[in-house]
Amino acid sequence: MEAEQPQTGTTPDPVVTTPVTDPAPTTPVENPPANPPAENPPSPPPAAPADADRDGVADGSDNCPSTANADQADADGDGTGDACDTAEPPPPPPPAPADADGDGVPDSRDNCPAVANANQADADGDGTGDACDSTEPPPPADGDGDGVPDTRDNCPATANTDQADGDADGMGDACDPVTPPPTDTDADGVADASDNCPLVANPNQTDTDADGLGDACDAPSPAVCPLPVGTAVPLHTWQGSVGVALAAAGEVTDGSGTETFTLPAGCQARNLTVKISWDLFVEDLDLTVTDPAGGASRAANFQFSGEASESVLIGLPKAGRYSALANGFISTGTDYTGTVTVDILEGEGNAGG
Repeated sequence: MEAEQPQTGTTPDPVVTTPVTDPAPTTPVENPPANPPAENPPSPPPAAPADADRDGVADGSDNCPSTANADQADADGDGTGDACDTAEPPPPPPPAPADADGDGVPDSRDNCPAVANANQADADGDGTGDACDSTEPPPPADGDGDGVPDTRDNCPATANTDQADGDADGMGDACDPVTPPPTDTDADGVADASDNCPLVANPNQTDTDADGLGDACDAPSPAVCPLPVGTAVPLHTWQGSVGVALAAAGEVTDGSGTETFTLPAGCQARNLTVKISWDLFVEDLDLTVTDPAGGASRAANFQFSGEASESVLIGLPKAGRYSALANGFISTGTDYTGTVTVDILEGEGNAGG
């Protein structure tokens, strides 16, 4: 159906507009506010921490605050994130080992570092390559410098060109130990090891009894007393004389001097008695006896009557030399007789014991 077309030359109907007027003013109604204002206004919220690279990690904790790296990766653990790490150049290669002769073998292992010898041949096994071995063999070792090689030297530590070996022990005299002379304590020319009396000089080594001990060291044979066993056995007698003596003037020494006698060795005596006798008891003589040790015994008794004599008794006398001395206390020039007797005990060394 075709649309209806307007007619040509007709005028459309005018449009009528109705003016709109404002409504009458109304009086506003005052309503109270729903929430009255608080006495103190609330504080503003805190500012967000700085995050320059906006990666969600505050700058104070960010290991790369200028470059966003939310994962905070730090492969080398140096405290700086990988996003901020600076690429480092690789280390230089190590220097090549020294090889002075350029034979491809480092000097530290080259058995001939001054001469190229890549094969390191060392026929004599001396640690020096053949390329560095001298053409002539070295001289043989001679530690003491005496011209004799050590391999043939009988004293390689001490120079001994003559190689003298007096004892033919294979060691040169220059190296033989020094043997000290044998000990000879008694200096009789016989070493102690061979001396039959090493503490007493006896160069002749006489050993009469063939007991292995030299006579010089043999103990003396026990002496045999020449006196018989008994009491008052006579040992010695003598005659003496004392010059003029008065008590007021002091004593006068025996004019005949000191008399000596000996008790033989080996005699076991109980007592030894020395006695001097004279004629007139009104005269007074004194007696002093000295034993082998120098001890003195004295008899000085005044004679009132009876026998005119003085006696000194020594108990258990020792063998040896004794002396007797008579002195005048009151004397007109008195002659006297001296006797010595001993009491000999029975026993070893005494005749009849």
